[in-house]
Amino acid sequence: VSDSSPVRVYHKDKNDSTSHLYNYDTFIPDKKGISPDIFYNNEDRIYVGLAWKMTKHKWRKLPYAYKEKFSVHYSISQKAFSVNYDGIFTLKSYKSALLINGFYDQERWTNFYGLGNEKVFTTKDVNYFRMRTEEWYGSAGLRLTPNRHHRIDAIAFYGQIRPIQDTERFLSKIYVPNNLTTFDKNEYGGGMITYSTSHLNDSILPTKGI
Repeated sequence: VSDSSPVRVYHKDKNDSTSHLYNYDTFIPDKKGISPDIFYNNEDRIYVGLAWKMTKHKWRKLPYAYKEKFSVHYSISQKAFSVNYDGIFTLKSYKSALLINGFYDQERWTNFYGLGNEKVFTTKDVNYFRMRTEEWYGSAGLRLTPNRHHRIDAIAFYGQIRPIQDTERFLSKIYVPNNLTTFDKNEYGGGMITYSTSHLNDSILPTKGI
């Protein structure tokens, strides 16, 4: 049986009398393509770009062998580029998958008004308080799906943030003189475990369940 054949064999358990199941209607074609990407989000604001997507199917890999998305954005508001990647790779058992995620952003915006609640504003110009940063982030993890109701993700991540100097803005003029390490690169990393559960009568159009 090959990947291109509509006949597929699914191995359940070597001790199960139904360990080999022949299903004649499970051939699923691969999908891939490039599409325009025009939208708004908090990271890039108004942007245009391209997104490449691919879904690959293989024998005994459900719901797919792997699924990838790679996108490049150009922020019209920030006049800067960003790159994003997401990948899910089904492992030997369809109940587990490898998760890969990462991004690089040439510029992100955060409004920074200083520390504390007693800040006195000398201007209403929001642009004056805008802090620009260059950022990148990467993560890798394992997803376990014991059954269709439960999912566990264990992920490790690492990233870096570098503030960009703007001599005429609040961060450089007011804050930095008392905080000389402000423009140093800031590295961070860690791990997280998440658990989710769902009990719905229909995953697309549910009418009852949680």
